[in-house]
Amino acid sequence: MRTRIAIAIYYVAIGLLVVFTGVIVYKLMFWPPCTQTGPTNGVCAVDGWSLAGLAATVMGIAATVLALLGTVAVAAWWTGLDKRVSDHATKLYDVKFDPLLTKIRIEGDKTREALVYFSLADRLLNQKNTAEALELYQKVGKLLPEDAQMNYVLGRIYNSVGDYEAAIVVLEESHPDDSKTQEKVQTELGKAYRMQGEALKKDAYYERAEECLKKAIELNPNESNTFSMLGGLYRRKEKYMQAFDFYERAWRIDPNSSYALGNLASLSWYQGNIDEAREYFGHAEVAARSRIKKGQESIYWAYYDLALAQLVEGKIEEAKKTFAIAIRETPSKSLFDSVLNNLYLLQKAPQPMRGLDEIVKMLEDAKEN
Repeated sequence: MRTRIAIAIYYVAIGLLVVFTGVIVYKLMFWPPCTQTGPTNGVCAVDGWSLAGLAATVMGIAATVLALLGTVAVAAWWTGLDKRVSDHATKLYDVKFDPLLTKIRIEGDKTREALVYFSLADRLLNQKNTAEALELYQKVGKLLPEDAQMNYVLGRIYNSVGDYEAAIVVLEESHPDDSKTQEKVQTELGKAYRMQGEALKKDAYYERAEECLKKAIELNPNESNTFSMLGGLYRRKEKYMQAFDFYERAWRIDPNSSYALGNLASLSWYQGNIDEAREYFGHAEVAARSRIKKGQESIYWAYYDLALAQLVEGKIEEAKKTFAIAIRETPSKSLFDSVLNNLYLLQKAPQPMRGLDEIVKMLEDAKEN
């Protein structure tokens, strides 16, 4: 709009210059370059004033012509300015911005598609369609292979359904910048290596799990679950004193951790410290009930802790019902190995636990069927 106004002004200026030029030419043609010396129709004498007027007229014509030419030139230049600026801007956009915007648009499309798959996968997982859910989660991973946060989330999901190898793959690819997320990644990675080591009976996985969990503790020495996981690792390696120490440290950090309390109770029972074990089981029951009431994540572990505490108290029928709920809530059969690992340990204890063999058979049947 401003360009059009400026061009219009220039053309008006040109028109005025043409008019002024016409006036000057008219004067030269019809007004003699001299001064009247007498009355009307007297002698016209050439003097300094007439010569000065003639010179001024000539200079005026020259200035007018120059101004006219300059105005025309400026108008012509201004007329093409819009196109030149537009062409230059288009060139810059094509060279610098268009590839960048194209990349951003592609990444945005991938993110939207990944979120759709992720939402559908969550829905399928909640419906216990684990196999179909995992297929969609894998598509999410392929769409966003370098997204550290997404890899961490996928790692947690794979761990929760017992696909530990898949969890290891995505978590090893997760390299977040902040220490808080790094700690979470290392914890999940340690858990995945520990569980896979138990499934495959390979010490190399246990060693890698130990590295990851210790790294997580360095990053955050106040996370109870990490200490409990490391305790679980040492228990599986039959280093019971170290296991007890880490479970106890976990309990000190979080006095309401049924995970730590339940394992302290089981180790105490295994070592023949029955009274101490019963005390720990009592605390574990309270903590488990609180966790169930709050509806916390992975609630099936709280049901297992509660069921074992009920079994120790001699409430065998209640324990069976609670174990049945825990089994029903467990998202993957591979997770039964962790529960059975603890129950097998209790079977080796010097003090038999009434009803334990029946519960072990119950878990083994659930794993097979």
